[in-house]
Amino acid sequence: MNILDEIKNSINSVIAERSVSPLFGSLILSWITWNWKILYAIFGQGEYYDFEDRIEYIEIYQSDKLNLTAYPIISALLILAIYPLASISAYWLWLKFDILKKMIRNNAERNELLTLDESVKVRIEIQKSKDLINNLITEKDKEIENLKKERDTLIANNLKVTEKNTKNKIRENENTERKISLKEKINSNKKILEALNRIFDYHKNEIPYDIMKSNVNKDSLEYLKLNKIVSEGFGGEIAFNYLGEEMYKEYLSNLLD
Repeated sequence: MNILDEIKNSINSVIAERSVSPLFGSLILSWITWNWKILYAIFGQGEYYDFEDRIEYIEIYQSDKLNLTAYPIISALLILAIYPLASISAYWLWLKFDILKKMIRNNAERNELLTLDESVKVRIEIQKSKDLINNLITEKDKEIENLKKERDTLIANNLKVTEKNTKNKIRENENTERKISLKEKINSNKKILEALNRIFDYHKNEIPYDIMKSNVNKDSLEYLKLNKIVSEGFGGEIAFNYLGEEMYKEYLSNLLD
């Protein structure tokens, strides 16, 4: 490739770049607008006999520096500034008209009367929705009622259990107090205490109940029987109930000590 081809390609690339530049294009358009007579004098047909006459005409009548430089530059800058604003304004107006068009169409569709079949279908759908909602409300009400019943049942059961536990504690306390009181009475009564110790001795030696009762004070034995301390077992042996078992253990402990 020779130098002339390189220069030609470079000029063509520069021209191609400048031709797509907004500033360059606006400047060319402005210059042609202000100086179109020069182009007409050069390329057009007129009462000129040779090229020198055309150049002379341009130098005399079309060589104003304002038209050649200032006005085209100012016009190009105005085009570059005004065109985007005009484009944005036009797009804004288009959007406004499009929104207005949609509003008019929506109002027209909203005000459009339904046909008989359409109104019947709409009513059916509305009724189905109401039925569905009513069914859901009914199911939820039933669930709420069931939960309330379960809650009341749990509360009642808890109250019963609490009441039962309270009664058992009261009964245990009463029994404990009764045991303590009865034990104090027995220990404070020498006659009953001697009879009880004799019964314990008979029981330790496995003497039957019939033999024991004939050798123990009857009044003391009746007192111990009434207070469920001593009784006759199913095999005729001496049996201890209630406080008797506890006092018998204390009797044995005292013997060991």
